[in-house]
Amino acid sequence: MHLYDDVNQIAEILFDEGYLDDNGLVRMQEAELYVKDRLAQERARQVKQSIPHAHQITALEIISQMKLTGPKGALEEPALVEALAGHMGYPFMRLESLELDPDFVTRTLPQKFSDRFLLIPIEESNGKLRISIFDPTQREVLEDVSRVTGKDLEIVISPKADIMKIILEFHGFR
Repeated sequence: MHLYDDVNQIAEILFDEGYLDDNGLVRMQEAELYVKDRLAQERARQVKQSIPHAHQITALEIISQMKLTGPKGALEEPALVEALAGHMGYPFMRLESLELDPDFVTRTLPQKFSDRFLLIPIEESNGKLRISIFDPTQREVLEDVSRVTGKDLEIVISPKADIMKIILEFHGFR
């Protein structure tokens, strides 16, 4: 099972990273059946609609919609993604369109590729290409980006909503 769909593993990580206390951990574990059922329903609907895999809802997103709070505040998508990024050893980054170069983003990778795999190039520095991605477990995709660009990659994890917003803003105007 993928990390972003494993409710118990997400709950344990949130607990370990200080985003859940003991009561929150129990509530999250009790909600596992609800999340799994909702995930199955949403995925079935999305498959019928031919929604690409990377855009399909995850348990992480369902959890963020549950309006839970913990010691560090509301457990919304950015906080959840930040906790998982830390657990996986990746830096976390919120994306703001004013802080990115639209020309760099749009010329480095094609829109279809960025949209399909939910990743965007952020900047190039010291011969490395910094990539923001929602799901860093897509190893083959990251290897393809490195091969096509001829650059070593520096990976940062960002919320799915941030990446989708940048893709729409930057590629939508071209």
